[in-house]
Amino acid sequence: MNKEIKNNSFSVVIPTHNKRGIPLARAIRSIANQTYAFWECIVVDDHSTDNIEQLVRGFGDKRIRYIKMIDESNRYFARNRGMHEAKGDFLTWLDSDDSYLEIYFQVFNDWINQYPEYKVFNCATLIQHNQKENGVPHYKYSTVRNVFEPKELEVGHAHFESGNIGTGQFVFHRSVLDEIGYLPEAKTYWDFADMIKIKGYGSNIKVAGNPFGEDFAMFYKITRKFKSKPIPICLYQQHTR
Repeated sequence: MNKEIKNNSFSVVIPTHNKRGIPLARAIRSIANQTYAFWECIVVDDHSTDNIEQLVRGFGDKRIRYIKMIDESNRYFARNRGMHEAKGDFLTWLDSDDSYLEIYFQVFNDWINQYPEYKVFNCATLIQHNQKENGVPHYKYSTVRNVFEPKELEVGHAHFESGNIGTGQFVFHRSVLDEIGYLPEAKTYWDFADMIKIKGYGSNIKVAGNPFGEDFAMFYKITRKFKSKPIPICLYQQHTR
């Protein structure tokens, strides 16, 4: 007897601030064009001054939700707000200048059904190297960041350094948040580095992404308690500027 395939629902959180136009539209369109229908996209506007709401509403899809932060904060607060609002079985992130391949959710759902003992999954990345011409990014060439396979321990994974995981490379079941919590809502990046408590990193962090961003911080935090199943397929596109 064949095992019943479950159509898991996915929630994508996109924080954004003053990025109306080609990059954000591309990010949302990559979700709207998915071959898999069971998803929602939560765009969290971190108090932008441009008309992001109009762009989001323009897609005319009820699965694409718009939330505006009352005051400008930072990406940590915006990502947390989106995760609190999420209704899907699995959560994932996307930066407003990146995109998914159209089979993203379909492949993740297939693997989730194949490996139900896992609550976390991560894929490979296609990095699109662009160069701006007259202010508009133009594609130059592509490289691949292979799927990350950190050493498994009895619980979670061994310590690993930043630079191996990107924002849209991993999905996790919503119950994971009950175990590990959300991102630290620090007022400064120095405070964030201290609060996240990652081995080998201290308050030398200067800006988000140096020496690590919230994508690495969240994946690292998750993999202290959970094992991530690697999917050796490029499903996420990171667009350089």
